[in-house]
Amino acid sequence: QAYTGDDTEDKKWEYEWKDLPKYDNDGHEITYSAAETSYTIGEETIVISGEMAPTYTSDETCDLIATNKIPTTEIKAKKNWPAGQTVPDGTYVKLTITAAVSDGNGGTTAPNGDPVSHAEVTLDGKVTVGDSTEVETDDTLWAYTWSSLPEYDKNGKKITYTVAETEYKIGEINYGDLIPTNPDNTPAPDYDVSFTNELPTRDIVVEKEWSPVAWPSEIESVTVGLFAMSGTETTPREYPDAANQMKVVITANNSTEDAENVAQRTFSDLPVYDSNGNLITYSVQEISVTSNGSVISVTNGAVIVNGQTWTVSVEPVSDEGKATVTNTYTGISINVTKRWTQDGHDKSTVTSIGFTLRQVLTASGHNSIDAEYTAYGTSGAGTVTYDTTNSRWNTVTISNLPLTVTQMEGEEEITYAASYYVVETGATADAGYVLTTTYSNNGTNDPSATGDGTVITLKPGDTEAPEL
Repeated sequence: QAYTGDDTEDKKWEYEWKDLPKYDNDGHEITYSAAETSYTIGEETIVISGEMAPTYTSDETCDLIATNKIPTTEIKAKKNWPAGQTVPDGTYVKLTITAAVSDGNGGTTAPNGDPVSHAEVTLDGKVTVGDSTEVETDDTLWAYTWSSLPEYDKNGKKITYTVAETEYKIGEINYGDLIPTNPDNTPAPDYDVSFTNELPTRDIVVEKEWSPVAWPSEIESVTVGLFAMSGTETTPREYPDAANQMKVVITANNSTEDAENVAQRTFSDLPVYDSNGNLITYSVQEISVTSNGSVISVTNGAVIVNGQTWTVSVEPVSDEGKATVTNTYTGISINVTKRWTQDGHDKSTVTSIGFTLRQVLTASGHNSIDAEYTAYGTSGAGTVTYDTTNSRWNTVTISNLPLTVTQMEGEEEITYAASYYVVETGATADAGYVLTTTYSNNGTNDPSATGDGTVITLKPGDTEAPEL
């Protein structure tokens, strides 16, 4: 509309000055010129200088044409990643720009018109989707500029633009919980807004269990190593490498607030992806145990401590990030041979010694049970023979004797602790010869354990099996 005083004319963006005098009072011809002197949008006054100054032209129908620019702005957004972190291939984020104007009541509302042609843009470190422009410099790999955004809507209201990160994926996995809720406090240099993302990490909790007993008193600690596999790898490797493998040392006292009395340790802040964007599959392995100050390596899935073999089994890391390492003691191993405490006697006629293996079961509040261990030999019977070629007595090894035995007493299931002993039953030759037996434990002979039919008790933790 054209305004003249208080009157308006429906002439849109035109005005004509009519009946202007051609001469002044002195008869001089008057030269007229016109210029734009103000530019207002809504309540905002636009400074008409610089790039906002109008350009003037004319044509056959108009003496003066003043052409103005509509005020525009640009918003430059940048995606940052922590220093030193390699962004996996297949990573992308989505930035969304929104526009709002004041509703006059202290709030905001949508502007009249659609000021943004590409409200959402996806950045993947290679191209900017929107203008589909291939970028070449590191500074613009994760950046986008919204250009020529109008500063005012069609009602003349000032537009406020806001940029937010709305999506964060690596491959097909959505990491919405890692989207920054707010822009960086200080935008990246030369940018209006920037966001810094963390790459996803995970924790792996390693729990240590023993079966069928509790943590053995002679075991001071267990060392567990971390292994990883990704991409085309088919065999787990030490993580991050053999020279710097991550390890945790677990003791019986390692417990947490969430897992009281559970022996466990945690590998923390492990990357989910390798530098090529491949998912990393983690696993753990028991490397060694420490007993009485000595480090004993795990070999072929087992570790031998004080002559006792513990089989090591490991559960795969669960989706919840937990792996359980279990050492299972399959049983007591007993070495049975023959010793003589009296020298000078001719023992050449004695070629074998019989013995009986017996088992003692004990449980708190229940009577002990002493019986031949019939699972070995015939009614628990065995024989130690003399090696005439090498002039020595052979050793009989009885393996995998159970540590515990479960029996039903009525309707109650009772778990007994099991220990074992052997009883000599005599010689097969020269029956009139008096046999005297002894046993050696830790290299010390016990003279009280002599006589035909000696009771010898073997228990877990003996560093050397007693001998008959």
